Amino acid sequence: MGFILISLIAIGICLAGLVLYYFVLPSKDFSSTNAIPNSYVIQSSNRMDIQHNYECAAFSSAYIMRHFGMESDGNKLYKDYPRKLYDGTITPKGILLFFKKLGYDAFFCSGNVDTLKKQYVYRDTQEVDRSLMPGAVLC
Repeated sequence: MGFILISLIAIGICLAGLVLYYFVLPSKDFSSTNAIPNSYVIQSSNRMDIQHNYECAAFSSAYIMRHFGMESDGNKLYKDYPRKLYDGTITPKGILLFFKKLGYDAFFCSGNVDTLKKQYVYRDTQEVDRSLMPGAVLC
């Protein structure tokens, strides 16, 4: 009886470790600033492609890449996108890995649009290399 209980606990710990390794949870955003601009305008032209299934991670990544001058197609990105699940969806960690492979310092934080604006302002005041900022804050 004791052996079975210990085995079940060990299996549970291993499964929890695998889930934590494979998935990433957003961390709480602790940036505090009141200097939020009233609007953000993207000046460059871009297009919004239509996705048909669960390719939203690849299509949004393609949009970001096109914004910064790298022509890309969501369907082509989706074929080799990391951390694709059996149902076709992509884990949040897959998005992080994708942008890290491109050289971006990507991370997640929990919040809303104001959180994203605060992160943008916070990084602007910290004199972070702006080339690393686009697409880096995924709230």
